[in-house]
Order: sequence, then C-alpha cells, then structure tokens
Amino acid sequence: MHYDIVIVGGGPAGTSAGLSLSKFSNSICIIDKSSFPRPKLCAGIITQKTIQILTSILPEFELSSYYQTNKISLFSQHNIKCDFFVKYPLTLVDREQFDYELLSACKKNGIHIFEQTSFWEFVPEQNKLILSNGEELSYNILVAADGIFSPIRKMLGTGDIQKGFCLQNTLNISSQLNTTLTSLDKVCFDFANLPFGYNWVLSNQKSVIVGTGVLAKASTYKQTLAEHSKLCVQLGISSSTNLKGAFLPIGDVVNQALHPYNNIVLIGDAAGYANPITGEGIYYSILSGYYVGKAYQNDKVHFRDSFLSLMLPVISTMKDNVHLSHYFYSEKLVNNLIFQLKNCPEYISNICDDVFSLEQRSYRDFFNELTDLFR
Repeated sequence: MHYDIVIVGGGPAGTSAGLSLSKFSNSICIIDKSSFPRPKLCAGIITQKTIQILTSILPEFELSSYYQTNKISLFSQHNIKCDFFVKYPLTLVDREQFDYELLSACKKNGIHIFEQTSFWEFVPEQNKLILSNGEELSYNILVAADGIFSPIRKMLGTGDIQKGFCLQNTLNISSQLNTTLTSLDKVCFDFANLPFGYNWVLSNQKSVIVGTGVLAKASTYKQTLAEHSKLCVQLGISSSTNLKGAFLPIGDVVNQALHPYNNIVLIGDAAGYANPITGEGIYYSILSGYYVGKAYQNDKVHFRDSFLSLMLPVISTMKDNVHLSHYFYSEKLVNNLIFQLKNCPEYISNICDDVFSLEQRSYRDFFNELTDLFR
C-alpha cells in the first residue's frame, strides 16, 4: 500500500505532524506500536505557547476538559519557598486522554491509523516499510516520531542521543491521600539535592502526580530514586505506588543532515527536541510536528532541508540552553534565586510568563539579567 506520507509514532509529535500535513495531503497514515488510549509517563504541563501552536493546528481543540492553574510554588535545597501567580495558567493534562484526543482528531481528518503495529524492516533507499503484520508500506515522505529510543534514528545511523531520567507516581485522587494532596491547586517545583534536576507535585483533578527528574547525561539513577523516595516520605505516600521510570531528551539534538535521505525527518523526542533547562518536551513535539506541515507546504522536494531551515532558530536556542543549564543548576544560583525573589512575586511571575510560558524572552536574556541583579 502506498501513502504520500507515513508517520511512525502516534504521540503528540506524530499526531501534530499528521494534522498539520492533512491540510496539504489526503494520503497520510500513522503507525504506532501501542493501542490508544494508552498510559504515558509525563507530568502533563502544557504552556501557553503550546496552546497557541496546538490551536493553530487544531482550531477545535477544547481546553475546558483540562484543569488549569495559575498558582506556582518553588522550593530551594534549603527549603526556602517562593509562591506566586502567573497571568497565563498552566494547563495540566492527563496524557492518556490528551494523546487519544489528538489521535482521534487525526482519524476525523482522514488519516489512516495503524495501532498495535510496528515494523520489522525499514528500507529507506526504496522508500519502504514492512510492517509486523507483513503488510508493505511505501511512501514519498517519512516522518519519524517514534520516541527517544527511535528505531528509525538508529537505522539511519545518525547516532544515539544523551538522555535524562525521571521517576513518577501517578496516584488516583481518593480518601487514601492526605488532604494536602487531594486539595492541591498549584504546581510545585522542588529543587532538591539533585544535580541538574528537580521534583514536581501537581494535580490534574484526575490524579496526583509526584515526580523526580534529572536533566543530565551523567545522572545517577540510584541517587534519583533515593531523592524521589525522600519526597514520597515527606508527602506521606508509598514511593512504590504506581511508580514508573522513563528516559527523556535533554537537548542533545540529532544532526539530521548526516543521513542521505531528503524525504525523511525526525521530530519530537526522536530528534532530541526538549528544553534542557526545564525538561519541557510536549511543546517541542507539537512545534516540530507543526513545522513538518510548513516544510511540506514550502518545498516537499527538498523536504528535510525545508524542515531544518524552519527548526534552525529553535535548535540554536536549545544548544545555547544546554550551555546555560550548567549555570542555572548550580546550587548557588538556585538558592539565591528563590531566596532573593520570594518577596518579589510580581517579578518572578513576569519571568515565568515571558520566558517559560511564552518564550517571548530567551533564557539567555533571563540569565544575563539575573547575573546583573546578583552582582
């Protein structure tokens, strides 16, 4: 069977690419090894810039089914606390529901979905995939949105990417949880005794999410587990309840110019697209999916080159943020930042809106401003 465009992976990157491409082609399929809806380890924090891109791809996307909060708490290693409100609320999604909604939108837009389907042979020189069910798919364009351990990336020979690591408990809201957790109406970030990492505690109204993540290639998984266990003790929950672990991108971007196929691109986690300072990944998955559609519209003959030219400013910023992350995660800066700003909620609120939620200002600009303030 032939499709104009084959997308491997049905997460936010793959579905965003499908929705963006569906404006220009009616011959698209998505293949995914899972059956949807399916659980996904993720804090599920959606920023305002993500909403803006998503609604441009899917205007009928409905926010009202997801919980939003504009309350944030930061904690330092020394238990200094900073509370503030943001203008642009964080949308807290249940990834099982969110991903299924995007995949369902793809179906409504005429995209053929192969669920519980993987491939056992990839022949890029012949524009061909042979699926696990024996069916052969040929394509003009291939989009690899197949995750951090991307088989497509491996087969293209572009090399592996450095990975961070996270642990997370997803707890159903019930009487077994203490009142503090069941009534949680804010997002808490705790910069504990972790190099290049932090804890998070939030509620999406369906579940309470308790997580610990390390955004560095030299992360010690045993230390991450120990810190996560401490957090669970503090919260009065069992660290083993619905505990799952996962690897995540940390800004080590794949050099896609290394493979010879101008009709193949990698997006989302498969390409290493994530913010190395915050760990935010959903935005870059959806943004890269959106740019797939723009690249196809602009120049489908030189598809990869068109895509990479659109992503160039984003990739450049990611690489700069990798460098900056070493400074942001120094113990001195984190403690100083929260201590100095705990009495300036309006300032830190504006920073969160402009830098984190909207990216109207760069992390480089924010860092330079902090350097001047603390000098």
